[in-house]
Amino acid sequence: MTTALNLVHRLRDELADRRASHQAHAAMHRELATYTSSRDIDDLLDLIGTDHNHTADAMRDVLAHNRYRVAMHRAS
Repeated sequence: MTTALNLVHRLRDELADRRASHQAHAAMHRELATYTSSRDIDDLLDLIGTDHNHTADAMRDVLAHNRYRVAMHRAS
């Protein structure tokens, strides 16, 4: 019985961690959504520099997507 309870608690903790991670990622997307000009994106990328942590990599991905989305909108 203890093993089953441990499993339930571990799964609950893992789900809570995933929800928190998802919420943080969604918040970052909202915050970076305003960076749409090449100049703004380049300035922020310069600030991030060569950091290679999870947050910096995620920010680069969001900014690259913003740049792509603006380019597609201009092309249409």
